[in-house]
Amino acid sequence: MLMNGKERMIRAITMTGPDRIPWRSATWQGAHKKYGQALAELYGRYPTDLLFVRSRDERDPHVERMPVGTVRVDRWGCQWARASDDTIAYQVGHPLDSWDALKDYRFPEPLWEDFERVARAIREDQGKHYVLVDGSTLFQRMWRLRGMENTLIDLIDYREEIYRLRDRILNSWILPRIERWGEIGVDGAHFRDDWGTQRQLMVRPSLWRSFFKPAYQRIVDAVHAAGAFMHFHTDGAVQEILPDLIEMGVDLVNIQGAIMGIQNLGKEIGGNVCVEGDIDRQLILPHGTPKEVEAHVCEYVSAFGTYNGGFTAYVQVAPDVPLANVEAALRTLWEIQC
Repeated sequence: MLMNGKERMIRAITMTGPDRIPWRSATWQGAHKKYGQALAELYGRYPTDLLFVRSRDERDPHVERMPVGTVRVDRWGCQWARASDDTIAYQVGHPLDSWDALKDYRFPEPLWEDFERVARAIREDQGKHYVLVDGSTLFQRMWRLRGMENTLIDLIDYREEIYRLRDRILNSWILPRIERWGEIGVDGAHFRDDWGTQRQLMVRPSLWRSFFKPAYQRIVDAVHAAGAFMHFHTDGAVQEILPDLIEMGVDLVNIQGAIMGIQNLGKEIGGNVCVEGDIDRQLILPHGTPKEVEAHVCEYVSAFGTYNGGFTAYVQVAPDVPLANVEAALRTLWEIQC
């Protein structure tokens, strides 16, 4: 039976037999600029199964389009700059670099986002695609406001203010948005916090479990109460906390399998959670051959995609990724002749 994107994605997550592997993409502005119509035609031949409605809480649209060499301030008070027209903005200033500013700091309105835009997308799509919303971040929002070095020191010192900041982000920003998305009827909520370096977690696992895990559990429970699937993205070597995410009830984890060893991960978590495999954007996609891309996709499928589902793919296309490699990844996902 030929399924639409929504059916295919739900069956992959619940491991109830999708007709093929679902996938989604993220395409950098520089890749659109470099490949233009050729990339659009490729996406037309291999259409995505997800309708990903991105959040604007992280960077304002005017920041994304800001001229190189200028600095802009977003609604959170974070300062941004851009290095080139082909890259996204990077942060250069933090509104809570001193805790003295916390008392008078005011959060943006949590429901400022154009939720009607999400509702309209669902209505217009008519159930053809799996609608995934960008649920934002917790740890990342903390260090966006406070600064990475300050945040890590605060965690080590168990500063009272860092607990207050965590809880304000959770209660004043994240949870109200989840409730509203539930009313609209989204299929999934995508939360993202990068926790790994190339080799290990950024913090001790015991600290992660004592400070962050209870907050993430509240997010997972809220997403499920809203009738949606919980997606969690985290880059780097995060194998130490993957069992925790599974225990908490995360429905799909988006991970960089190549960093941690795909086959070993398959033995450890395959069949216990749906894995959205990040087709390796550090080495294989930009620097490999089409044959190497095909082999990489097949390795993912053999590790996670043999449980009547249990695997989806994420293909990020930057300007340094050859178009032939993008086509190799998508063709393999669609045809699966591994």
